[in-house]
Formats: sequence, structure tokens, C-alpha cells
Amino acid sequence: MKENAPGLLRRVLSRASVDLIMTGDYQPAELKFQVSRRMLKVCLDLGFPVSVLSRSPLVLRDLDLLQEINARAASVVFFSVIYTPDSAHRDRLRQMENLAPPPEKRFAAMEQIAHAGILTGTCMMPILLGAIGIVFEADGIPSASSGLART
Repeated sequence: MKENAPGLLRRVLSRASVDLIMTGDYQPAELKFQVSRRMLKVCLDLGFPVSVLSRSPLVLRDLDLLQEINARAASVVFFSVIYTPDSAHRDRLRQMENLAPPPEKRFAAMEQIAHAGILTGTCMMPILLGAIGIVFEADGIPSASSGLART
């Protein structure tokens, strides 16, 4: 765990031109160390827009910072989703993501983020065609998340 990451980020960004910063480390350890939250705070302080990619609804904990960033620059939150509750291979795909929250929780988080005025959507990755012996079922993901994302 790089607990000093926010300080390093501040040092680098304070000398850089404003550009989009991508984050996405909402792992279970984030509950204790709050590194992602502190890095978002650096981006807010320095006026950098952010894009977050996660599989965890823990990003909701930082909704206040994302709203503040969005008011000054821009913020967007994407959720990695590779199956839906209706996917034919749901059980097998769930095993691949056994520690990640189920898509239903990700979709619920998307709805809250969109309601807060932040652009949100899905990112269909990783796509491991053939590697696990199943066909990728992309059709259900856009329909499962439609109406959740703010446009």
C-alpha cells in the first residue's frame, strides 16, 4: 500500500498542466487507508478533472469530493461490468470476479452517482473471449445500465 501516494501526486501535479487524472483503486484496503479519497482531494485542490474506473460501490463514499471536482472541472465514474443478473454464464463469470461486488450493487451505485449529477456509465472489461470457454454477452450490459447514466 502506497500510503504516501497522495503526497507524491500533489508534488507531480503541482508542476503539471491541468489534464485528466484517471483513478480506480477502490480495493478493500481503501476502507482503512483512504488513499483514493486523499488522491481525489489533491485533484480537487489543484483543479484537475478525474475519471474513476471501479468495480466497487465504495466510490460512493467519495461522492462529496466527486461533486466538488465536477463543479470545478469534471468528474466521471465508470463501473467495470462483464455480466448482468440475466447473463447465461453468470455463475462462471461471478467466479472470475469472486471478490468484487455483484453488478447489481454497481448499477445501484451508478444510479446514485447519476442522481448526484455526475456522468457515469459502464466499461465492459476485461473481455476474455474464449479464454474461459464462453461467448461474451455484451447485449445485456447496455440495457441493464440504460437510464442510470446521466447524459
